Amino acid sequence: MTTGDPDDITPDMPTDDGVVEPQLGTLEVEGARLLGNEARARLRSDGFDDDEIDAWANAYYAGADDGRDEGDVEGLVAWIAKEQAEGRKPT
Repeated sequence: MTTGDPDDITPDMPTDDGVVEPQLGTLEVEGARLLGNEARARLRSDGFDDDEIDAWANAYYAGADDGRDEGDVEGLVAWIAKEQAEGRKPT
């Protein structure tokens, strides 16, 4: 489990932390893809593989309607850390 610090994230899939993988529309898929590409180098340096990066970007982008920035790499990384720190597990 992580501490919520963006420097303390662990490679895994969102579903491993209880984050539901969304069904995205065509425009949302493109936005999530762009965000994933922007974050790819940063997340690869933490050990994430491409599938994990894409899944996290999709989940983050789908929740962007709750007020967070859709295209912010730092926001994505901080959100991953927060989700992992909460340690939510699928039910």
